[in-house]
Amino acid sequence: VSLGVSKSTVGRVLARAGAEGWRGGLAGSAGMPTFLLGLSGLAYTALAVTDPTLPVLDLSGSVVDLTRQLCDIESVSGNERAIADAIEASLAGLDHLEVIRDGDAIVARTSQGLDRRVVIAGHIDTVPVNNNLPVRLDGDFLVGRGTVDMKAGVAVALKLAADLAAPAVDVTWIWYDHEEVASHLNGLGRLASSRP
Repeated sequence: VSLGVSKSTVGRVLARAGAEGWRGGLAGSAGMPTFLLGLSGLAYTALAVTDPTLPVLDLSGSVVDLTRQLCDIESVSGNERAIADAIEASLAGLDHLEVIRDGDAIVARTSQGLDRRVVIAGHIDTVPVNNNLPVRLDGDFLVGRGTVDMKAGVAVALKLAADLAAPAVDVTWIWYDHEEVASHLNGLGRLASSRP
């Protein structure tokens, strides 16, 4: 499983969460197993937004449409605020999620009191744009910056976060900034340090 961060950073995230170690994506913690997963897919969101400059994500549409919406929000590393704002706004009205903002990282979590928790994380930044925005359809393929790495995965996670109001395990969803640059800037590492 790849989260776009080093295995040591993933290990620190798990360790900070009270886990006993990194082994094949499974770590045990205080009688509460934690599974850390990463996605490369698509997502969804709907919320009335009063700021007309804020991009609006439509979680009621298809994952492909949501991927396109996310990709068309330019979010080169260091410029993730607009996409983080859009993700935060899209999740804010969902009663089954507690939404937390840390810089330009968004954390959303269920709190059903279940004995297991799954963590699903994906980054929201991209490498520099190279005349590849807005994205376009080329036959059956969506082409442009972020479609593969990793806004399609962000879209899948967003759609699941919105739709899974009562999952079989508690879930922590993380959309983080600064993955495509130096590791000391990485939003997942920052979360591990500031919000264990």
